[in-house]
Amino acid sequence: MSSSMKRHSWESVLTCCDSFKGTLTACNAGLALERAFRCVEKGGSARAEVVHCPMSDGGAGLLDSLFFPSHSALSSPYIFTRVDVPTAGTTDSCDSAPAPLVLGPLGEPLNYSGGEYRPHFACDVANRVVVVEMAVASGLPMIPEAKRNPLRTTSYGVGQIIKYAVEYVAREHRRKDGPGADGGVTVFLGIGGSATNDGGLGALQALGVEMLVKAKDGGSEPLTTPFTGGDLERLTGARLTPAFRQMFFCAAGGSRKAPYCKEVRLIGDVANPLVGPDGATAIFGPQNCDSAWEKTHRERVLSRLEHGMLNASAAIVQSNLHGGKASEDNMKQRVEALRHTPGGGGAGGMSGFFRYVVGAKWMTGTDVVAELLDLPAKLQRCDCMITGEGSFDEQTIRFNKTLGRLLQMVVVENMRRQSVGQKLLGDVVVICGRTAYRDAEQVRRLLHEQMREKKEYKDAALAAAIPRVHLLSLTPHHFPVSEALGNAGVCVEERMRRFLAGEEERYAGKAPAAVPAAAKIRAHL
Repeated sequence: MSSSMKRHSWESVLTCCDSFKGTLTACNAGLALERAFRCVEKGGSARAEVVHCPMSDGGAGLLDSLFFPSHSALSSPYIFTRVDVPTAGTTDSCDSAPAPLVLGPLGEPLNYSGGEYRPHFACDVANRVVVVEMAVASGLPMIPEAKRNPLRTTSYGVGQIIKYAVEYVAREHRRKDGPGADGGVTVFLGIGGSATNDGGLGALQALGVEMLVKAKDGGSEPLTTPFTGGDLERLTGARLTPAFRQMFFCAAGGSRKAPYCKEVRLIGDVANPLVGPDGATAIFGPQNCDSAWEKTHRERVLSRLEHGMLNASAAIVQSNLHGGKASEDNMKQRVEALRHTPGGGGAGGMSGFFRYVVGAKWMTGTDVVAELLDLPAKLQRCDCMITGEGSFDEQTIRFNKTLGRLLQMVVVENMRRQSVGQKLLGDVVVICGRTAYRDAEQVRRLLHEQMREKKEYKDAALAAAIPRVHLLSLTPHHFPVSEALGNAGVCVEERMRRFLAGEEERYAGKAPAAVPAAAKIRAHL
């Protein structure tokens, strides 16, 4: 048995990686780590159980995390299946309406006849839960660099998928239990990776909110095209159609006991407000622009969007969508809350307007994915957690990014184990493309400080619950940056293999010269 594996004696290992942005998916990172274990075990090490729980912050890869096989007897509280939106105009059953032509961020058709791409979502019919990933219909990678313009992009397709998904679950329950049993669907909406800056009003339009814009004669008229970022400055008001009310509210005197959609939970890690210097447009708008634009042109576009957000927020509130009397002061308070409440700037303002119009709840991505995959139960069974992402720095812990939240969850699990006299989860391995931390002890100190601020635990017990941290960075000492970016999966596997084999100790704290990963892997085949 290798010295490292013998020293740790891990019987059950849980991989909980986030994606290495642009280079390695969360799912493939976990598989690379498992390959490292199997490689070392060929030398005589005992076989460790490796359980995978790939993470997501709500952006691209969320659905992949839910569909990923567990490789364990443990299962999540939900059983998700992938459901594709059929080709436009076709049906998936004899009693369903024809599928809509789902639109992409530039208004392009996605599920047309003969096309290869299919918008999709995750669904647990029994539990009345659907998970929609915004990036599937409005993701930034869907737009070529030269065509990126947030004045022209729309989230309309996201609303189409939500509508289809909710009606899909409602139809399945209606078919099974009768016409009064089709309500109560919960929608989890991952809002990361968006190409849009339309406040999510395109999605709300697809769900049945009629948008009113300035007409040529100076009055208002219904918008008949998908709402884009450029329409924010033209918006004069909005109306809730009967279709929207059926989706989110019970119509008076109706036979149904619940609306189709019980609640919407927004999955994202953006705490920025809707407007202002830290708002949606100022912080995230530039990445949705063509990088070849001159600075003055980009600033003009962003200025139009910011003024558009200010106009749209006032127009939506003044439309008094939910009825009831409101004083002028109350209206002003609503506008200010919509504009400045933390979290309202997610997905180009979608989180702010969805919270205001449909009462959506904003939740951090890691917490939601942990709930959907029952991460706490998986943590109870493991001796070691391995997590990773592209960049691991002080913001990760201080601002509760994915890895920071995972480290906190390990501490909470150890506090639980202390209370019942169980052996603690002693080790966390963090593997990353790069790190700003000096060493693992700095990570432990910051984690301890972060948990102390909660003031929920006695200090002595908390200190004992902080796990050992093993910090493994790919760059700059172990692999060239170009290699880590171009061959991340191989680099992660090799870095982990060397750690498990005890090869780190051979260098007595001095890192070896960087060698291309492919050559290292070949040496151990």
